[in-house]
Amino acid sequence: MKKVFLAAATLIISLNIFAQFPGANGGKNQAPPAIGHIYGKLVDTTGKPVADASVVLLQNKFDSASKKNKQVLFKGGATKANGEFDFSDLPLFGITMKITAVGYRPYEEKISFQPKANGGSTAPSNNPAAQMANMMGNFDKDLGNIKLQSDAKPFSDAIG
Repeated sequence: MKKVFLAAATLIISLNIFAQFPGANGGKNQAPPAIGHIYGKLVDTTGKPVADASVVLLQNKFDSASKKNKQVLFKGGATKANGEFDFSDLPLFGITMKITAVGYRPYEEKISFQPKANGGSTAPSNNPAAQMANMMGNFDKDLGNIKLQSDAKPFSDAIG
């Protein structure tokens, strides 16, 4: 009888231990995978790079106190001297990019990664490594040259 009781107790304890993956949190509030990557270049209307512009990425989060979604800072940085910026380890959706620079109008763009069938390739591949590389390429997003519009005001408007 003791052996049966001991076996049953061991079985119940082992089932409780393996009932949930570590950090799974019962499927609640799980963050999407952070595998996105964006990059681009800021230029003015003449094509010259815009250095030291502020680029911030905001993520939508649910605020349990107000019961509303709000945007919170996820990542931020400044453009390089050549106007380039680069962010990796991004969630696949729910990101807004805001750009500000002295003398230019603010710029805003929603960022999302849309997986494509065959990774955007027109030819099907039977090679699993090639399929994985194509799929991961979907999460690399080149935003290209982003043109910032001048916000310059005539000197007479600025002082009067």
